[in-house]
Amino acid sequence: MCRNSFKMAMLDFQDVANLTNSAQLENYRSLAEYIRWVGGVLLVINGPEQDSQLQDGSLELWARQLGSWSYLPGVLPKSDLSDLCEQALHVVDRLHHPSRS
Repeated sequence: MCRNSFKMAMLDFQDVANLTNSAQLENYRSLAEYIRWVGGVLLVINGPEQDSQLQDGSLELWARQLGSWSYLPGVLPKSDLSDLCEQALHVVDRLHHPSRS
């Protein structure tokens, strides 16, 4: 049995996106940007269901422009994320073995 390993980071912006403390929001954004800069990591950003408008546009737009692998609006903390992880495995498999696509 062949096993693949991959890196996936999930950042939860649900509570942070509506904060008036812009320093904390900027810390989260900087972390997401760092993860993308490092590379080799599938970045999943969880935002609020009702996306608040940030200084430079919506959080979802920012996440997509950043190149996040997935943006999940309003995913509850106890949601079943197994489907998302399964899709991530398929993406990694295709990246490492393009002939299997």
